[in-house]
Amino acid sequence: MSTMSTKKTTSNKTVIHRALTQEYFSPFGTVIENPSPSLTSPILPSKSEQSYPVVTANQDTALKYMDVTIMSNNYDKSPSQKPAIPVMNLFVCFPRALTTTATAAAAAAAAAEEEEEEEEAKEAVGTTKTTTTTTMMSTAAVFPIQVLERHCYTTQTFIPLGLSADSPTRYLVVVAPTLPHQPNAEFPDDRGGGGPPDLDNLRAFWAHGGQAVTYAPGTWHSPMAVIGDKSVDFVVVQYSNGVVVEDCEERKIGDNIVVL
Repeated sequence: MSTMSTKKTTSNKTVIHRALTQEYFSPFGTVIENPSPSLTSPILPSKSEQSYPVVTANQDTALKYMDVTIMSNNYDKSPSQKPAIPVMNLFVCFPRALTTTATAAAAAAAAAEEEEEEEEAKEAVGTTKTTTTTTMMSTAAVFPIQVLERHCYTTQTFIPLGLSADSPTRYLVVVAPTLPHQPNAEFPDDRGGGGPPDLDNLRAFWAHGGQAVTYAPGTWHSPMAVIGDKSVDFVVVQYSNGVVVEDCEERKIGDNIVVL
């Protein structure tokens, strides 16, 4: 992919992934999914059950959830101020290779124990259990994160095609907060997107085929990573002005950060 700039950093870190939910992903963007998947007919949910404004549509044979994600075009703040247009691309993402390490096995065991304690605590207070994802991947398998990228002036939405919610093939959503702007001789400015990624607070989420995801402008994220036995087609929607250094910035982060 064309990039604004590259920079290599190193850090030893194992990140434990969790299920992709709006609650945990909200600092980085929006999760798009059917808020009422159990419905078998187009009956309007009660006001208290509505996550989004919803109306009936298509001669009352469908429910239309409105404004499930907001697209942003901030190219008026770019150095060139060249106008951007909405673009829709198709990414065919093939499965990524996982590796196994002793460190990963130990981290998996600790994560499984923590998960069990968390679920027991929820059950004790009567909270509905949530299906976490630590056990969905091989307990000793890790995915190395070598590159993060961001799009400073636009949202970017990934919509998987033809992948069911219960498919064993999933995709990893890896994101990081942004550190304060840190100009230096190598990278004199950050094109309005803030500073480098905060690798100490890297987050990883396990997404299924019933979920799409929108990255907020300037959100550091890993290139899409499909984990499973088949490729996944993604429709990707964003704005672009064709100025390479304004459309995408990429940072190499070394080989020592892995997702379990």
